[in-house]
Amino acid sequence: MNTRTTLLSLCLIHLLAVAAPGPDFILVARNSLTGRLRAGLATAAGITLGNGAHILYSVLAAAYLSARHVALFEGMKVVGGAYLGWIGWKCIGALFRPVKSKSEGAELTVATGSEQEPPGKGAPTFRSAFGMGLMTTLLNAKAAIYFVSIVPQFIQPGQPTAKNLSAVALLLLITVGWFSFVAWITGLDAFRSTLLRHQARIEGVMGIVLLAYAGLIVGPALIGGAAFSGLFRGNPASSADFVRLESLEPSIIFDIRYAGSENFLGRPVRGYLAPACLLSRPAAEALSRAQAELRQVGLGLRVFDCFRPQRAVDDFVTWGGDLSDQKMKASYYPRVEKAEVFKLGYIAARSGHSRGSTVDLTIEGLDMGTPYDFFDENSHTESPRVSASVRANRLRLRGLMERHGFKNLPEEWWHYTLVGEPHPETYFDFDLRTGPEAH
Repeated sequence: MNTRTTLLSLCLIHLLAVAAPGPDFILVARNSLTGRLRAGLATAAGITLGNGAHILYSVLAAAYLSARHVALFEGMKVVGGAYLGWIGWKCIGALFRPVKSKSEGAELTVATGSEQEPPGKGAPTFRSAFGMGLMTTLLNAKAAIYFVSIVPQFIQPGQPTAKNLSAVALLLLITVGWFSFVAWITGLDAFRSTLLRHQARIEGVMGIVLLAYAGLIVGPALIGGAAFSGLFRGNPASSADFVRLESLEPSIIFDIRYAGSENFLGRPVRGYLAPACLLSRPAAEALSRAQAELRQVGLGLRVFDCFRPQRAVDDFVTWGGDLSDQKMKASYYPRVEKAEVFKLGYIAARSGHSRGSTVDLTIEGLDMGTPYDFFDENSHTESPRVSASVRANRLRLRGLMERHGFKNLPEEWWHYTLVGEPHPETYFDFDLRTGPEAH
Protein backbone atom coordinates (compact mmCIF):
# COMPACT_ATOMS: atom_id res chain seq x y z
CA MET A 1 0.00 0.00 0.00
CA ASN A 2 1.16 3.56 -0.68
CA THR A 3 1.51 6.11 2.11
CA ARG A 4 -1.92 7.67 1.64
CA THR A 5 -3.73 4.32 1.62
CA THR A 6 -1.77 3.11 4.64
CA LEU A 7 -2.60 6.20 6.70
CA LEU A 8 -6.26 6.13 5.65
CA SER A 9 -6.48 2.48 6.73
CA LEU A 10 -4.90 3.37 10.07
CA CYS A 11 -7.34 6.26 10.58
CA LEU A 12 -10.36 4.07 9.87
CA ILE A 13 -9.27 1.21 12.12
CA HIS A 14 -8.28 3.39 15.06
CA LEU A 15 -11.29 5.70 14.79
CA LEU A 16 -13.63 2.73 14.91
CA ALA A 17 -11.64 1.32 17.84
CA VAL A 18 -11.90 4.44 20.00
CA ALA A 19 -15.50 5.17 18.93
CA ALA A 20 -16.79 1.77 20.04
CA PRO A 21 -18.71 2.63 23.26
CA GLY A 22 -17.02 1.13 26.27
CA PRO A 23 -15.53 1.93 29.67
CA ASP A 24 -13.26 4.68 28.29
CA PHE A 25 -16.32 6.46 26.91
CA ILE A 26 -18.06 5.99 30.25
CA LEU A 27 -15.07 7.39 32.14
CA VAL A 28 -14.84 10.53 29.99
CA ALA A 29 -18.61 11.02 30.08
CA ARG A 30 -18.81 10.54 33.83
CA ASN A 31 -15.98 12.96 34.58
CA SER A 32 -17.39 15.50 32.16
CA LEU A 33 -20.82 15.32 33.79
CA THR A 34 -19.58 15.51 37.38
CA GLY A 35 -16.60 17.79 36.89
CA ARG A 36 -17.74 19.74 33.80
CA LEU A 37 -15.93 20.02 30.48
CA ARG A 38 -12.52 20.72 32.01
CA ALA A 39 -12.48 17.36 33.81
CA GLY A 40 -13.65 15.56 30.67
CA LEU A 41 -10.86 17.10 28.61
CA ALA A 42 -8.33 16.20 31.32
CA THR A 43 -9.51 12.58 31.16
CA ALA A 44 -9.17 12.61 27.36
CA ALA A 45 -5.61 13.96 27.70
CA GLY A 46 -4.73 11.21 30.19
CA ILE A 47 -6.09 8.51 27.87
CA THR A 48 -4.07 9.98 24.99
CA LEU A 49 -0.85 10.04 27.02
CA GLY A 50 -1.45 6.42 28.01
CA ASN A 51 -1.91 5.55 24.34
CA GLY A 52 1.36 7.31 23.60
CA ALA A 53 3.15 5.10 26.12
CA HIS A 54 1.68 1.97 24.51
CA ILE A 55 2.75 3.22 21.07
CA LEU A 56 6.28 4.01 22.30
CA TYR A 57 7.07 0.56 23.66
CA SER A 58 5.40 -1.07 20.64
CA VAL A 59 7.64 0.96 18.30
CA LEU A 60 10.77 0.14 20.32
CA ALA A 61 9.91 -3.55 20.29
CA ALA A 62 9.33 -3.45 16.52
CA ALA A 63 12.63 -1.61 15.95
CA TYR A 64 14.60 -4.07 18.06
CA LEU A 65 13.09 -7.17 16.48
CA SER A 66 13.32 -5.88 12.90
CA ALA A 67 17.00 -5.06 13.40
CA ARG A 68 18.13 -8.20 15.21
CA HIS A 69 15.44 -10.88 14.92
CA VAL A 70 13.76 -10.49 11.55
CA ALA A 71 11.91 -13.80 11.79
CA LEU A 72 10.38 -12.82 15.14
CA PHE A 73 9.42 -9.40 13.77
CA GLU A 74 7.64 -10.94 10.78
CA GLY A 75 6.04 -13.47 13.09
CA MET A 76 4.84 -10.69 15.39
CA LYS A 77 3.23 -8.94 12.43
CA VAL A 78 1.41 -12.08 11.34
CA VAL A 79 0.29 -12.94 14.88
CA GLY A 80 -0.80 -9.34 15.37
CA GLY A 81 -2.80 -9.52 12.15
CA ALA A 82 -4.43 -12.74 13.31
CA TYR A 83 -5.32 -11.10 16.62
CA LEU A 84 -6.96 -8.16 14.82
CA GLY A 85 -8.92 -10.71 12.79
CA TRP A 86 -10.07 -12.47 15.96
CA ILE A 87 -11.18 -9.16 17.47
CA GLY A 88 -12.99 -8.39 14.21
CA TRP A 89 -14.81 -11.71 14.31
CA LYS A 90 -15.87 -11.14 17.91
CA CYS A 91 -17.10 -7.63 17.07
CA ILE A 92 -19.14 -8.86 14.09
CA GLY A 93 -20.97 -11.08 16.55
CA ALA A 94 -22.39 -7.91 18.13
CA LEU A 95 -24.65 -7.54 15.08
CA PHE A 96 -26.48 -10.73 16.04
CA ARG A 97 -27.14 -10.19 19.72
CA PRO A 98 -28.88 -7.58 21.89
CA VAL A 99 -26.99 -4.48 22.96
CA LYS A 100 -24.87 -5.42 25.95
CA SER A 101 -24.60 -3.68 29.24
CA LYS A 102 -21.55 -1.56 29.82
CA SER A 103 -19.79 -4.28 31.82
CA GLU A 104 -20.37 -6.78 29.02
CA GLY A 105 -19.42 -4.20 26.40
CA ALA A 106 -16.00 -3.93 27.98
CA GLU A 107 -15.39 -7.51 26.94
CA LEU A 108 -15.22 -6.54 23.27
CA THR A 109 -13.74 -3.06 23.51
CA VAL A 110 -10.32 -2.86 21.92
CA ALA A 111 -10.03 0.87 22.48
CA THR A 112 -8.04 1.89 25.53
CA GLY A 113 -10.21 1.76 28.59
CA SER A 114 -10.64 0.21 31.96
CA GLU A 115 -12.79 -2.73 32.86
CA GLN A 116 -13.48 -1.08 36.23
CA GLU A 117 -16.06 1.58 36.99
CA PRO A 118 -14.55 5.02 37.57
CA PRO A 119 -13.79 5.32 41.28
CA GLY A 120 -15.67 7.75 43.46
CA LYS A 121 -18.84 9.80 42.99
CA GLY A 122 -17.54 13.30 43.63
CA ALA A 123 -16.52 15.82 41.02
CA PRO A 124 -12.89 15.11 40.00
CA THR A 125 -10.25 17.80 39.84
CA PHE A 126 -8.32 18.38 36.63
CA ARG A 127 -5.35 16.49 38.06
CA SER A 128 -7.37 13.52 39.32
CA ALA A 129 -9.32 13.28 36.05
CA PHE A 130 -6.08 13.27 34.08
CA GLY A 131 -4.71 10.55 36.35
CA MET A 132 -7.84 8.43 35.91
CA GLY A 133 -7.52 8.53 32.14
CA LEU A 134 -3.79 7.83 32.22
CA MET A 135 -3.80 4.96 34.70
CA THR A 136 -6.83 3.14 33.32
CA THR A 137 -5.12 3.19 29.91
CA LEU A 138 -1.67 2.17 31.13
CA LEU A 139 -3.08 -0.72 33.18
CA ASN A 140 -5.39 -1.98 30.45
CA ALA A 141 -3.98 -5.25 29.10
CA LYS A 142 -6.33 -5.17 26.13
CA ALA A 143 -5.00 -1.76 25.10
CA ALA A 144 -1.46 -3.15 25.27
CA ILE A 145 -2.36 -6.09 23.03
CA TYR A 146 -4.20 -3.80 20.62
CA PHE A 147 -1.23 -1.49 20.10
CA VAL A 148 1.34 -4.29 19.94
CA SER A 149 -0.82 -5.78 17.20
CA ILE A 150 -1.50 -2.65 15.18
CA VAL A 151 1.78 -0.70 15.48
CA PRO A 152 4.02 -3.15 13.50
CA GLN A 153 1.53 -3.05 10.62
CA PHE A 154 1.86 0.71 10.14
CA ILE A 155 5.02 1.92 11.92
CA GLN A 156 8.26 0.24 10.86
CA PRO A 157 11.96 1.20 11.09
CA GLY A 158 12.53 0.66 7.36
CA GLN A 159 9.90 3.21 6.35
CA PRO A 160 10.53 6.94 5.82
CA THR A 161 10.60 8.82 9.11
CA ALA A 162 7.85 11.17 7.95
CA LYS A 163 5.52 8.24 7.32
CA ASN A 164 6.16 6.75 10.76
CA LEU A 165 5.73 10.10 12.52
CA SER A 166 2.51 10.72 10.59
CA ALA A 167 1.15 7.37 11.76
CA VAL A 168 2.00 8.11 15.41
CA ALA A 169 0.50 11.61 15.15
CA LEU A 170 -2.71 10.24 13.63
CA LEU A 171 -3.13 7.67 16.40
CA LEU A 172 -2.77 10.34 19.08
CA LEU A 173 -4.85 13.00 17.29
CA ILE A 174 -7.72 10.58 16.69
CA THR A 175 -7.67 9.57 20.36
CA VAL A 176 -7.59 13.06 21.83
CA GLY A 177 -9.98 14.39 19.19
CA TRP A 178 -12.62 11.73 19.76
CA PHE A 179 -12.57 11.81 23.54
CA SER A 180 -12.49 15.62 23.61
CA PHE A 181 -15.58 15.50 21.41
CA VAL A 182 -17.18 13.03 23.81
CA ALA A 183 -16.34 15.32 26.74
CA TRP A 184 -17.95 18.28 24.97
CA ILE A 185 -21.10 16.59 23.73
CA THR A 186 -21.68 14.19 26.59
CA GLY A 187 -24.08 16.62 28.24
CA LEU A 188 -26.52 16.01 25.39
CA ASP A 189 -28.72 13.10 26.48
CA ALA A 190 -29.88 12.44 22.93
CA PHE A 191 -26.32 11.95 21.68
CA ARG A 192 -25.31 9.69 24.54
CA SER A 193 -28.37 7.47 24.28
CA THR A 194 -28.12 7.29 20.47
CA LEU A 195 -24.48 6.25 20.60
CA LEU A 196 -25.17 3.52 23.13
CA ARG A 197 -28.22 2.37 21.19
CA HIS A 198 -26.11 1.85 18.06
CA GLN A 199 -23.19 0.25 19.88
CA ALA A 200 -23.76 -3.14 18.19
CA ARG A 201 -23.73 -1.60 14.70
CA ILE A 202 -20.55 0.36 15.41
CA GLU A 203 -18.83 -2.77 16.71
CA GLY A 204 -20.07 -4.75 13.71
CA VAL A 205 -18.65 -2.26 11.20
CA MET A 206 -15.38 -2.22 13.12
CA GLY A 207 -15.30 -6.02 13.03
CA ILE A 208 -15.74 -6.12 9.25
CA VAL A 209 -12.92 -3.61 8.74
CA LEU A 210 -10.56 -5.43 11.12
CA LEU A 211 -11.33 -8.81 9.58
CA ALA A 212 -10.67 -7.50 6.07
CA TYR A 213 -7.40 -5.91 7.10
CA ALA A 214 -6.30 -9.06 8.92
CA GLY A 215 -6.87 -10.95 5.69
CA LEU A 216 -4.47 -8.61 3.89
CA ILE A 217 -1.80 -9.31 6.52
CA VAL A 218 -2.20 -13.03 7.12
CA GLY A 219 -3.43 -14.13 3.68
CA PRO A 220 -0.16 -13.61 1.75
CA ALA A 221 1.71 -15.50 4.50
CA LEU A 222 -0.42 -18.59 3.89
CA ILE A 223 -0.49 -18.58 0.08
CA GLY A 224 1.70 -21.30 -1.32
CA GLY A 225 2.04 -22.99 2.07
CA ALA A 226 4.62 -20.48 3.35
CA ALA A 227 4.33 -19.95 7.07
CA PHE A 228 5.83 -16.46 6.89
CA SER A 229 5.78 -14.72 3.52
CA GLY A 230 8.90 -12.64 2.93
CA LEU A 231 11.22 -14.86 4.98
CA PHE A 232 13.44 -17.83 4.27
CA ARG A 233 16.01 -18.08 7.00
CA GLY A 234 18.45 -20.51 5.43
CA ASN A 235 19.73 -21.75 2.10
CA PRO A 236 17.78 -21.40 -1.14
CA ALA A 237 15.31 -24.18 -1.87
CA SER A 238 17.79 -25.89 -4.19
CA SER A 239 21.34 -25.41 -5.43
CA ALA A 240 19.87 -24.40 -8.79
CA ASP A 241 18.34 -21.25 -7.29
CA PHE A 242 21.67 -19.46 -6.69
CA VAL A 243 24.88 -19.72 -8.70
CA ARG A 244 28.41 -18.50 -8.19
CA LEU A 245 29.03 -15.73 -10.69
CA GLU A 246 32.76 -16.53 -10.61
CA SER A 247 32.02 -19.92 -12.14
CA LEU A 248 29.60 -18.60 -14.74
CA GLU A 249 31.63 -15.54 -15.81
CA PRO A 250 35.26 -15.66 -14.53
CA SER A 251 36.32 -12.69 -16.67
CA ILE A 252 34.52 -10.29 -14.30
CA ILE A 253 36.74 -8.64 -11.66
CA PHE A 254 35.46 -9.56 -8.20
CA ASP A 255 36.18 -7.02 -5.48
CA ILE A 256 33.85 -8.15 -2.67
CA ARG A 257 34.41 -5.35 -0.17
CA TYR A 258 32.41 -6.71 2.78
CA ALA A 259 34.64 -9.78 3.05
CA GLY A 260 37.54 -7.50 4.03
CA SER A 261 38.15 -4.16 5.73
CA GLU A 262 37.74 -1.79 2.76
CA ASN A 263 34.17 -0.77 3.59
CA PHE A 264 32.27 1.70 5.74
CA LEU A 265 32.50 -0.59 8.79
CA GLY A 266 36.27 -0.93 8.44
CA ARG A 267 36.12 -4.68 9.11
CA PRO A 268 34.72 -7.90 7.62
CA VAL A 269 30.94 -7.97 7.77
CA ARG A 270 29.05 -10.76 9.48
CA GLY A 271 28.14 -13.55 7.05
CA TYR A 272 31.00 -12.86 4.62
CA LEU A 273 33.28 -15.79 5.42
CA ALA A 274 34.70 -15.59 1.90
CA PRO A 275 34.72 -13.04 -0.98
CA ALA A 276 32.05 -14.98 -2.87
CA CYS A 277 29.53 -13.60 -5.37
CA LEU A 278 26.22 -15.48 -5.40
CA LEU A 279 23.22 -14.44 -7.45
CA SER A 280 19.95 -15.95 -8.54
CA ARG A 281 20.47 -17.80 -11.81
CA PRO A 282 18.47 -15.29 -13.92
CA ALA A 283 20.45 -12.36 -12.49
CA ALA A 284 23.79 -14.11 -12.98
CA GLU A 285 22.98 -15.01 -16.58
CA ALA A 286 21.86 -11.46 -17.36
CA LEU A 287 25.06 -10.08 -15.84
CA SER A 288 27.10 -12.51 -17.92
CA ARG A 289 25.46 -11.09 -21.05
CA ALA A 290 26.29 -7.55 -19.94
CA GLN A 291 29.92 -8.56 -19.46
CA ALA A 292 29.99 -10.10 -22.92
CA GLU A 293 28.78 -6.83 -24.43
CA LEU A 294 31.49 -4.85 -22.64
CA ARG A 295 34.24 -7.27 -23.68
CA GLN A 296 33.45 -6.51 -27.31
CA VAL A 297 34.78 -2.97 -26.74
CA GLY A 298 37.67 -3.97 -24.49
CA LEU A 299 35.96 -3.18 -21.16
CA GLY A 300 34.63 -5.25 -18.28
CA LEU A 301 32.73 -5.20 -15.02
CA ARG A 302 34.06 -4.91 -11.49
CA VAL A 303 31.63 -6.34 -8.90
CA PHE A 304 31.61 -5.08 -5.31
CA ASP A 305 28.71 -7.04 -3.82
CA CYS A 306 26.11 -9.61 -4.86
CA PHE A 307 23.91 -11.62 -2.50
CA ARG A 308 24.05 -10.13 1.00
CA PRO A 309 22.93 -12.33 3.93
CA GLN A 310 20.28 -10.87 6.20
CA ARG A 311 22.74 -11.29 9.08
CA ALA A 312 25.05 -8.85 7.27
CA VAL A 313 22.22 -6.33 7.04
CA ASP A 314 21.62 -6.85 10.75
CA ASP A 315 25.33 -6.11 11.27
CA PHE A 316 24.92 -2.83 9.37
CA VAL A 317 21.99 -1.87 11.60
CA THR A 318 23.97 -2.64 14.75
CA TRP A 319 26.88 -0.55 13.43
CA GLY A 320 24.51 2.30 12.64
CA GLY A 321 23.30 2.35 16.24
CA ASP A 322 26.84 2.59 17.68
CA LEU A 323 27.58 6.32 17.38
CA SER A 324 30.97 5.87 19.04
CA ASP A 325 32.32 3.97 16.02
CA GLN A 326 33.33 6.71 13.57
CA LYS A 327 36.64 5.35 12.29
CA MET A 328 35.55 5.26 8.61
CA LYS A 329 33.71 8.59 8.56
CA ALA A 330 36.36 10.49 6.60
CA SER A 331 36.36 7.87 3.83
CA TYR A 332 32.68 7.01 3.49
CA TYR A 333 30.41 9.63 5.08
CA PRO A 334 32.39 12.85 5.67
CA ARG A 335 29.37 15.13 5.17
CA VAL A 336 26.77 12.94 6.90
CA GLU A 337 26.26 12.57 10.64
CA LYS A 338 26.17 8.91 11.60
CA ALA A 339 23.01 9.49 13.62
CA GLU A 340 21.27 10.36 10.32
CA VAL A 341 22.18 7.25 8.30
CA PHE A 342 18.81 5.58 9.00
CA LYS A 343 16.77 8.72 8.35
CA LEU A 344 18.57 9.38 5.06
CA GLY A 345 18.11 5.79 3.90
CA TYR A 346 21.75 4.72 3.79
CA ILE A 347 21.05 1.94 6.31
CA ALA A 348 17.80 -0.02 6.59
CA ALA A 349 16.57 -3.21 8.23
CA ARG A 350 16.09 -4.87 4.83
CA SER A 351 18.15 -4.91 1.64
CA GLY A 352 17.28 -6.03 -1.88
CA HIS A 353 20.66 -7.77 -1.93
CA SER A 354 19.26 -10.39 0.46
CA ARG A 355 16.78 -11.46 -2.24
CA GLY A 356 19.67 -12.57 -4.44
CA SER A 357 19.10 -10.52 -7.61
CA THR A 358 20.77 -7.21 -6.72
CA VAL A 359 24.37 -6.38 -7.52
CA ASP A 360 26.75 -3.47 -6.82
CA LEU A 361 29.22 -2.88 -9.62
CA THR A 362 31.05 -0.51 -11.96
CA ILE A 363 32.72 -0.54 -15.36
CA GLU A 364 36.41 -1.13 -14.73
CA GLY A 365 38.57 1.84 -15.65
CA LEU A 366 35.78 4.46 -15.83
CA ASP A 367 35.65 7.36 -13.38
CA MET A 368 32.36 7.32 -11.49
CA GLY A 369 33.18 10.35 -9.33
CA THR A 370 32.82 8.81 -5.86
CA PRO A 371 34.03 5.64 -4.17
CA TYR A 372 31.68 2.68 -3.83
CA ASP A 373 29.34 2.99 -0.82
CA PHE A 374 30.00 6.70 -0.43
CA PHE A 375 27.14 8.13 1.69
CA ASP A 376 26.58 11.42 -0.09
CA GLU A 377 24.35 13.15 -2.63
CA ASN A 378 27.30 13.03 -5.03
CA SER A 379 26.66 9.29 -5.30
CA HIS A 380 23.22 9.83 -6.86
CA THR A 381 23.33 8.52 -10.41
CA GLU A 382 22.30 11.85 -11.95
CA SER A 383 23.82 14.13 -9.32
CA PRO A 384 24.31 17.65 -10.69
CA ARG A 385 27.37 18.01 -8.45
CA VAL A 386 29.58 15.73 -10.57
CA SER A 387 31.28 16.55 -13.84
CA ALA A 388 29.72 15.91 -17.24
CA SER A 389 32.20 13.13 -17.99
CA VAL A 390 31.44 11.35 -14.70
CA ARG A 391 27.71 11.63 -15.35
CA ALA A 392 28.22 10.22 -18.83
CA ASN A 393 30.08 7.23 -17.38
CA ARG A 394 27.29 6.57 -14.90
CA LEU A 395 24.68 6.79 -17.64
CA ARG A 396 26.74 4.43 -19.77
CA LEU A 397 26.68 1.88 -16.95
CA ARG A 398 22.96 2.41 -16.46
CA GLY A 399 22.24 2.00 -20.16
CA LEU A 400 24.23 -1.24 -20.25
CA MET A 401 22.44 -2.68 -17.24
CA GLU A 402 18.99 -1.62 -18.46
CA ARG A 403 19.58 -3.35 -21.78
CA HIS A 404 20.15 -6.55 -19.86
CA GLY A 405 17.13 -6.27 -17.59
CA PHE A 406 18.36 -4.39 -14.52
CA LYS A 407 16.99 -1.27 -12.83
CA ASN A 408 19.14 1.30 -11.07
CA LEU A 409 18.58 2.71 -7.58
CA PRO A 410 18.81 6.47 -8.31
CA GLU A 411 20.55 7.24 -5.01
CA GLU A 412 23.46 4.87 -5.73
CA TRP A 413 25.15 4.79 -9.11
CA TRP A 414 26.49 1.26 -8.42
CA HIS A 415 23.23 -0.44 -7.32
CA TYR A 416 21.18 -2.56 -9.77
CA THR A 417 18.31 -5.04 -9.30
CA LEU A 418 17.00 -7.48 -11.89
CA VAL A 419 13.53 -6.55 -13.10
CA GLY A 420 11.22 -9.52 -12.50
CA GLU A 421 13.56 -11.02 -9.89
CA PRO A 422 12.64 -14.62 -8.94
CA HIS A 423 12.44 -14.03 -5.15
CA PRO A 424 10.81 -10.59 -4.76
CA GLU A 425 9.46 -11.26 -1.26
CA THR A 426 12.13 -13.56 0.20
CA TYR A 427 15.15 -12.43 2.22
CA PHE A 428 17.74 -15.21 2.48
CA ASP A 429 20.19 -15.62 5.33
CA PHE A 430 23.21 -17.94 5.07
CA ASP A 431 26.96 -17.45 5.24
CA LEU A 432 29.06 -16.91 2.12
CA ARG A 433 31.79 -19.52 2.00
CA THR A 434 34.51 -20.85 -0.28
CA GLY A 435 34.42 -24.21 -2.02
CA PRO A 436 32.49 -25.65 -4.93
CA GLU A 437 29.24 -24.72 -3.20
CA ALA A 438 29.07 -21.30 -1.57
CA HIS A 439 25.99 -22.05 0.49
